[in-house]
Amino acid sequence: MKLHKFLKFAVACAAVCMASYTSVFAEPDDVSVRVDNVSINFDQAPVIENGRTLVPIRAVFESAGAEVSWEQETQTAILTKDNYIVTVKLGESFITKNGMPIAIDSPSQIINDRTMVPMRKIFETLDAQVDWDGELQRVTAVRKDLIIVMHLLRKVLFR
Repeated sequence: MKLHKFLKFAVACAAVCMASYTSVFAEPDDVSVRVDNVSINFDQAPVIENGRTLVPIRAVFESAGAEVSWEQETQTAILTKDNYIVTVKLGESFITKNGMPIAIDSPSQIINDRTMVPMRKIFETLDAQVDWDGELQRVTAVRKDLIIVMHLLRKVLFR
């Protein structure tokens, strides 16, 4: 009788562990990205590495209205948006914003011929709010100026 209860307990524990394992180590295809409330489609899916979401730099930042260029000689991506110029050199542990270095905790890298960068840090550098929804496996970035406009609209419409 005690063995039967123990086996039920062990099976329940195994099921919980497997469910936790699945959500913690989700497949990269499960990660979705939204920028200014628009879902982004990629030819190279985002990757979670060391707890950081890496995204293809060109696809995600062009969708945010940034101009993206690549300097092959220096292996550097250049993002231009509004008054910002952000440079991301392949493999470096920092980026620059208007010439000033900013540390990043996950260096850019090439995956399947795409330059992948840590989404949060670079979007925050471009003055966006970035949120992670672990349950939905979704990263959302919204420009701060858009958040202010939406807030003002709510005040006017719902007085």
